[in-house]
Amino acid sequence: MKKPEKLRSLDPGTDREVNHAIVFFVMAGCWIAALVLVYYVRSVFVEIAAVMDDYMFPPGGSSVHSTHVWATYVAFAPVAPILGTVACLILSRRFDAAWTRRGFGLLVVFLSAFCLWAAANSDYMDYGWSRHAWDTLKLKYLLQEWLPTVAHLVAGVLLICLPANPKEREEPPMSLREVDLHDDRPTVDTAIRRVTYHIKNAKPLGVTALKLVHGYGSSGAGGTLRTEIRKYLQGQLNRGAIRDFIIGEKFSIFEEPTRRAFERCPELRKDGSLDRYNNGITIVVLL
Repeated sequence: MKKPEKLRSLDPGTDREVNHAIVFFVMAGCWIAALVLVYYVRSVFVEIAAVMDDYMFPPGGSSVHSTHVWATYVAFAPVAPILGTVACLILSRRFDAAWTRRGFGLLVVFLSAFCLWAAANSDYMDYGWSRHAWDTLKLKYLLQEWLPTVAHLVAGVLLICLPANPKEREEPPMSLREVDLHDDRPTVDTAIRRVTYHIKNAKPLGVTALKLVHGYGSSGAGGTLRTEIRKYLQGQLNRGAIRDFIIGEKFSIFEEPTRRAFERCPELRKDGSLDRYNNGITIVVLL
């Protein structure tokens, strides 16, 4: 049985593969780290606030009796969600993982909503309080407990709703994308995986043609990478996964496949490799 293909994209900075599952768990790790950090920092401030109120928080008791302690909890409520949101946005921008970030935001929203529902259905017996104490302190206690959860809920909504990289949205979509398969000297398998990724993900980005820069080999007479890439493209053409591919030696206005490619991707007319008979490139015309 064929294993399902992992969700991957390319690191925009290095053009190497990025596993989105790993990015998702890194986001979760950053969020948990923010929670732990804020918990310990807040504990220090709670102790200081308790001393200011001349009140020490008893084991198993409630801090809502103390005005300064309660205010400290309220003040720290949005800190962890803010730190977690910033970390997720940085990761999303760095690895072009907007949809992963939205998926993580959906998880945060679900967990926060569940916690709010559980708190809304609790009463004084759940906390071991007397009825009088609950009636007196319920509002303060629920604010203390709910505010962090509401902050997490808002942060999750922001992670879902914030757009991808604003700079990318300002730039017009490019129908021709250049893919450098030569600069970092990848293995054949790695190069083919990159080509596969770009072929599969081109349509949503408005890309209609790829310019693969694979080099022509150190001897000038060939090159394993060039040969294997073109074999792979021939297989994709036979399967109907691409419209056509044009080897660099025949990328010329005098060739009929090139003129047909212009109709699919007009930007090819302006490409610097046109009529250069450059066997270090291959043009892939997509569906």
